[in-house]
Amino acid sequence: MPDLVTTDEYPAYSTALLRTDGVPKAALELSVREKKACDFASLPAVYFPEEINHATVRKERQGGRVVSIEKRIVRGTPEAVATALTRGSTPPTINVSYVERCHGTQRHFNARKVYTFSKALALHLAVTWLCVVRYNFGWAVRTLRQKTLANPPRYRPRTPAMVAGITDHRWTLEEILTRPLFPPKTAATTQTLAKAALATEGE
Repeated sequence: MPDLVTTDEYPAYSTALLRTDGVPKAALELSVREKKACDFASLPAVYFPEEINHATVRKERQGGRVVSIEKRIVRGTPEAVATALTRGSTPPTINVSYVERCHGTQRHFNARKVYTFSKALALHLAVTWLCVVRYNFGWAVRTLRQKTLANPPRYRPRTPAMVAGITDHRWTLEEILTRPLFPPKTAATTQTLAKAALATEGE
């Protein structure tokens, strides 16, 4: 769960955030007394977690040029947003560089001008996620490289996932396409589940 999400003011972002991280009202563990006290029937259908902050950037343009930029906190507090910004590796300011970079990558690999453009919704979703994983795990970004030797200069290429500490190497396309979505169950896990089932039956 991210501490901070920064986007422009395109309405679809709020909808996507609610669908991804929102908590349905039915999932709230409330007693009958608590539901009566808070008028449960009138509560919104989905709640947004307080741990996630959402900030937007509005760019005003005149003649095709940006003349002003307005930053606004949609969800969260200025203190929480400031704390989340200090934890990142980029300058502590609200910006949309990450989402714009993602959109640029999608337009490059999954746009109507290329042969890989997907016309069916299911294939479009598949190609979209392939681009996301390929960008974060398989693409060594030049600005993220790590200097290993000063003279002569030598660098270690790094992907965004390597910088985030999620992986220790650059993934090949074969790794991305063949890695299972869910890790296989270990023998220990299987035995634990079996023991739990037997214990339940014996009660």
